[in-house]
Amino acid sequence: MHSRFAARCLIALATVLVGPTAHASSERHRWPRWPTEFSRVIAPLRDDHTRDRERDHDRIEAVLGLDVYATALIEPWLLRALGDPSTSVKREALRLCFERELVTCVPSALAIWSSVTEPMLRVAALRVVGLHPAGAGLDALLGALRDDNDTMRAQAAIVLGTAALHGAARGRASAALLAKLGDLSASVRQNAVEALSALGSSDATLPIARLLEDAEPGVRLAAARALGQIGDPRAVAALARGLEAVNEPAVVRAHLGAVAVLPGAAAIDVLLAAFDEPPAGLSATDVADLIGLRPDPEPAVLDGMALRLRDPSGARLALRTLALYGAASTAVLRRELQRGVSPELALEIRQVIATADIPIRVAEPRVATPIPAPAPGTDGLAARRSAPTAVGLAEIDRLAATGGWGPGLDAAFVAGGAVVDHRVELALAAAVGPKAALGRWDRRPVATLVGWAKDRTHVAADRCLALLALGSVDPQAVGAPMALLAADALLADPDPRVRACALVPWYALETRPDARALLDDDPRVRTTAVLLAARRGLERRDRGRIALLAATDPDARVRLVATWARRTPAVGVGVGAPAWHHGGAVDPSGRWMRVALPNGPRIWLPVLTLGGVAFAWSPLPDAAASPEE
Repeated sequence: MHSRFAARCLIALATVLVGPTAHASSERHRWPRWPTEFSRVIAPLRDDHTRDRERDHDRIEAVLGLDVYATALIEPWLLRALGDPSTSVKREALRLCFERELVTCVPSALAIWSSVTEPMLRVAALRVVGLHPAGAGLDALLGALRDDNDTMRAQAAIVLGTAALHGAARGRASAALLAKLGDLSASVRQNAVEALSALGSSDATLPIARLLEDAEPGVRLAAARALGQIGDPRAVAALARGLEAVNEPAVVRAHLGAVAVLPGAAAIDVLLAAFDEPPAGLSATDVADLIGLRPDPEPAVLDGMALRLRDPSGARLALRTLALYGAASTAVLRRELQRGVSPELALEIRQVIATADIPIRVAEPRVATPIPAPAPGTDGLAARRSAPTAVGLAEIDRLAATGGWGPGLDAAFVAGGAVVDHRVELALAAAVGPKAALGRWDRRPVATLVGWAKDRTHVAADRCLALLALGSVDPQAVGAPMALLAADALLADPDPRVRACALVPWYALETRPDARALLDDDPRVRTTAVLLAARRGLERRDRGRIALLAATDPDARVRLVATWARRTPAVGVGVGAPAWHHGGAVDPSGRWMRVALPNGPRIWLPVLTLGGVAFAWSPLPDAAASPEE
């Protein structure tokens, strides 16, 4: 029954073409709508006689209820809650102080840090102290870095790395963190390295370089990344030694990635040597791609790659690296054409030159469009639940357009349950897109969607529906980081269909493109990544890779969509809602469906199957399913 109903719903959605929608406003906190609304919320905090263990739950709920209101309104009540005898009340108040970046909470947080022993409460207080680490606040952070508890020292290092430190305070923090590079706890060493890289002090280069030989892989990985971020060329020698040692592939990649961004002739020598003989754990293609990350390739790099272009065994990998450099490499490539190369290689070089001059489309800033909270008791899905067989295109379209879905979607996902019982809500959330602002009022819907997306016992289509719905999470919601972490993790899922769907919440919640997807082994993932990047607007960071796909990708479907992406105007920063497609021609493998682009070619999109019905989706609102073969 559920499968037939979901199939009918998805078929109806195939004709719903959703246009670009505005992202939720960054001002997600509101003022009360009627005079007594806020008074009822704070009542448990107002009455001193209720401050007893029997009424702890009421005061915790009151603090949680403050989260939807404007910061100026809740600030005095948060300060009052910080003096509450209940540990849970203080912890929730500290969380809100940290999220709202209320410096006025720092004195109370310092008092809590000094007077309590409960570890989690002390950590919460420490994070608030980091909002303004001056005077006694900085002393508290440095003292926490010397605490007997490993977790406390590790948390102190994290806070120092993100705190707003200036002048002498920055120097004191750096010195304290340098001392922690020899800590017995691996997590403390790793966090200290990351904090020092965030501070960007070149004095930390050599001490961090010594940790490239640490016994813990996580510490070695953090040290390699930190050296690349600090940008001191003195680190090249230590990184080169690390490339020759036995290491995990991720650690080797971090070593070479750090060398790729460091300036100087020594770094160039290491890169070219790695190209000629890839370090253990990296393929030749991995090395070519990492060398292609060099921000401003010097003539020595370009000439070195041009020389290797003449070697038939490495010519195509050298061309791959030069293609990633974009316009910076066209002069060298033209020179190689003039001196003479094989006809096959000449054709590929001309393709790279032709695709190198890609226009950079600067993404438009997000338009802040406030989304009012729905009126209490309104539930646009009530009619659907009472008569589910009556749902069709008109009902889905009406709910998506009128906003009647607002509280209904959140409530449906809060309830949890089996994913097969929520396919309609998932499809509706995906159809509405960012305007749905899931999790705006409650973080629990995001947790439910993340759980469904990660559960490998579900079929790929159900996991994809959950991921597409995660693309509707409010970017400013408390649960948005949870959704982004899930998308990041699922970009490495074994199923390429899931990896492709994970790109939707990634591009909806993250500002930077994802290079992994553009280099994925599966063409379906590469196609999806190109479409999402084109929707947002090709940036400098991804233009070289898409040019490479347009010129050299082994799959013609990827080359076609990459070529189209370079020529089409960007739709906007937000990926918006996906357009559903049903009834298009499906290739014999059952993995691709043909879709016609407006004023463009017919392209192939990845196929999902649910209830025996094949459908596809794309971030392009004006595409239409194409039944022609």
